[in-house]
Amino acid sequence: MGTNMKKVFTTLLCLLFCITISAQDKAADLSKLVGDWSFSAPDAPYGYQDGSFQIKQENGKLTAKVNIQGSTLDINEIKAKGDTYTSSFYVDGTPVDLTMTRKGTKLEGMADAGGMRIPVKFKRTKGCLQ
Repeated sequence: MGTNMKKVFTTLLCLLFCITISAQDKAADLSKLVGDWSFSAPDAPYGYQDGSFQIKQENGKLTAKVNIQGSTLDINEIKAKGDTYTSSFYVDGTPVDLTMTRKGTKLEGMADAGGMRIPVKFKRTKGCLQ
């Protein structure tokens, strides 16, 4: 009986350790996106082809401010799933679903807006260079 209890305790301790390590890795991955980025989307409608994207980490989640067409809009949450990051927001009343993937020190993405699929490239302007 004592041996079984030791095995159960050891297994639970190992599981707790693995969960802790996993949580730390996820937090570190999120911090790699934090900073200022510029973006270009040559296929977007005129005036929406470039701008800036400031990503912040607040309360364990990613948020962003986007400067485009002389306006600033807020993204309340950027969701992470592996190396893919997604968010939804509105630009001039049009819903936009943005999917981004990290490629080295850059981000590449696809914006789905008003029935259009628009490739978007992000380049870090300042912040963490990881």
